[in-house]
Amino acid sequence: MIYLIFSAYMTSNNKLPQGIAEVIFVSTNEAHAQAKLKDLQVVAQEDSYLALYECPLDTDLSTLPHYPSIEFTNSDFQ
Repeated sequence: MIYLIFSAYMTSNNKLPQGIAEVIFVSTNEAHAQAKLKDLQVVAQEDSYLALYECPLDTDLSTLPHYPSIEFTNSDFQ
């Protein structure tokens, strides 16, 4: 398995709100990923969202019923 930490936040680009989701940490060690998530949550900006996902290696994610993704709107950050 591989463990991914995503960060999501809203920003304004030319006065239009824009959602950004980015992978900020990857590990094959679940305990290490959990510890990193806790560290990141301590220093995270108030208007950001952190999530930990696990994915099987060597898998076509588009064939799974659900794969790591983040859907968010402005209301998620208010």
